[in-house]
Amino acid sequence: MIKVFRMGLAIVAFSPIGCFAEIIRTNDFSVVEKTMQCADQETLVIFDVGEVLIVPTDAALHPKHRPYLRQKIDEASDCGKDAEKDALLWSYIQRDQKPKLVDLQMPLLIKGLQAKGIQTIALTSMVGGAFGVIASMEEWRYQQLKSFGIQFEKTWQGRDQISLGLDGVNFYKGIIVAWFHKKGDVLKEFLKHHNFKKIIFIDDNVNQIESVAAIEKELGLNMTCIHYTAVMDRPSEVLNQNRAAFQFETLLKEKKWLSDKQADERMKFLER
Repeated sequence: MIKVFRMGLAIVAFSPIGCFAEIIRTNDFSVVEKTMQCADQETLVIFDVGEVLIVPTDAALHPKHRPYLRQKIDEASDCGKDAEKDALLWSYIQRDQKPKLVDLQMPLLIKGLQAKGIQTIALTSMVGGAFGVIASMEEWRYQQLKSFGIQFEKTWQGRDQISLGLDGVNFYKGIIVAWFHKKGDVLKEFLKHHNFKKIIFIDDNVNQIESVAAIEKELGLNMTCIHYTAVMDRPSEVLNQNRAAFQFETLLKEKKWLSDKQADERMKFLER
């Protein structure tokens, strides 16, 4: 049975699923902080990146509105059949867009764990290697997180050069790039090289949460998974379709992504 508690806008649910790990569903950062208090030096704390640590600033890139942009890019790339064009368009967006923190306190939380000698990593679904105009997606993501003061490599110096046995999967400066493999499968490979008694895993995708929770019994671990829904549960800006269409037209013509502010300023100038 899933127990759900509502505290104002916050939702907290506890779901012990059979022999699986405890799953906590919440949109409340204080619940994340409280859960992390259970971590010790035998614990591995794993963070998803998109929609857990950072989220795009521009409205059209917000996960609530992303289907609009995905449809536009599909139309431009013949439903993805033109793979090179599809990758280029997304890479222009990734290169130019500026994310923001989901929670301003998250970098301090991670630094606090690291200061106690607790191992932390990022586990992201994205592809690695070269992607469109981006030479290294791993380095791009690393620099993105570093700009917010989040650096996972600090507790992994000299221990990130390992093969994880799955196509494309890479461990880079404390960040595991999963290449869209199930995160449970990726984590199982990673734990062949590192021993921990406890796992705390936070992700916004319930399918990834369940894939990680499912390996608890097989590996004999004490595991807590946090399904973190803050980005989808919090109010967000309504999509301005005129602006989004202008941003996409500019993307096609100029091979760059305009921020909401840049697009608004240019549209206002053109209306004169």
